[in-house]
Amino acid sequence: MKNLAKSILLIALPLILFFACKKDEDRVVFKAGAAPTLTSSAATLTLVETDSAKQGVKLAWTNPNYSFSNTGGSSLKVGYTVEIDSTGKNFAKAQTISLTDILEKTYTVAEFNQLLLKIGLKHSVQGSIDVRVSSALYVASSKVMSNVVTLKVTPYNVKPKPVIPPPAKLYITGDATAGSWSDDPPAPQEFTQIDENTFGIILPLFGGKEYLLLPEKAWTHKYSLASKTDPAQKAGGKFLYDAPDNFPGPTTDGTYKIIVSFLTGEYTVTPVAPGSLPTNLFIVGDATPGGWNNPVPVPSQQLTKKNDYTFELTLALTGGKNYLFLPRNDNDWSHKYAVDDNTIPEAKLGGTFKYDAAKDFPSPAESGNYKIVVSFLNNSYKLTKL
Repeated sequence: MKNLAKSILLIALPLILFFACKKDEDRVVFKAGAAPTLTSSAATLTLVETDSAKQGVKLAWTNPNYSFSNTGGSSLKVGYTVEIDSTGKNFAKAQTISLTDILEKTYTVAEFNQLLLKIGLKHSVQGSIDVRVSSALYVASSKVMSNVVTLKVTPYNVKPKPVIPPPAKLYITGDATAGSWSDDPPAPQEFTQIDENTFGIILPLFGGKEYLLLPEKAWTHKYSLASKTDPAQKAGGKFLYDAPDNFPGPTTDGTYKIIVSFLTGEYTVTPVAPGSLPTNLFIVGDATPGGWNNPVPVPSQQLTKKNDYTFELTLALTGGKNYLFLPRNDNDWSHKYAVDDNTIPEAKLGGTFKYDAAKDFPSPAESGNYKIVVSFLNNSYKLTKL
């Protein structure tokens, strides 16, 4: 038995040595690779939504031409990683895409626009991005990095599609309103357009009654409910175009704010606390001709009341100063409307305010005549240079 085992070993040993030598001879050893050269089809891009399906930018790079100890390595696949980030960020939070054995990447306008917004560029404002590409095989030592290409780019705003197409105007009618069931609602029953898809109004409503929303002063079409049986619909919910049921009004009489979003197809109804809407509104501050003197000069620094929640005024303002809005003009500083943060550049021409916030409003950077609009519908203000 011992002699048999010895014989088998003597036969197998040359075979083992043969295959071991063969494996060593065929082994592929990575030697070197050249850094890819990256190019872009454009250095400056202003993206437009109407071109969304067209080519936005084409990135191309050269082959790293990896070399090996023998021809066996030529069949290895090469992986590429494209990195894109805001200029100066050193690709710390880059958007990446991985490709195999491909020497270019083409983005459509829509794809590239989405990528730019994702890395933090602002729409309609030119920004700067850095692009690079790396290549690698299956070992870390094979990775080589391309040059960095910098592009000047301007993305566009991606507007979400509304659930229900918004009307040009919006009115409220019904026995819950002062105008009752009229297809010609009085002026106080016309909504204010807050943005492209949102309307709002503040008005008195009678409790236990109903109402509808109209896109025009006619009974032709309406915004309404599929069913009004849910008590929660008194405070808000989903609405539809030409649905069969009216909106149920609040349970009790009072003043209410109604916000209607055609973007989401939803409405909200919230009670307005007594005294939360000022009867008058005044502007004070070193940005105004009257300075920080309280009382302020009237009528020059008293805003005109356009409706229960909107005030307007045209006034010469000094750039780089500050101001506040006051509900009273009697040397009382205990009530005011201000902002939480006046260091935001956009706040110089508009934003949102709060009752008794800590910071003064910053005036525009440039002195001049401005139209000032203050809305308590959404606590917003806007300044337009005339």
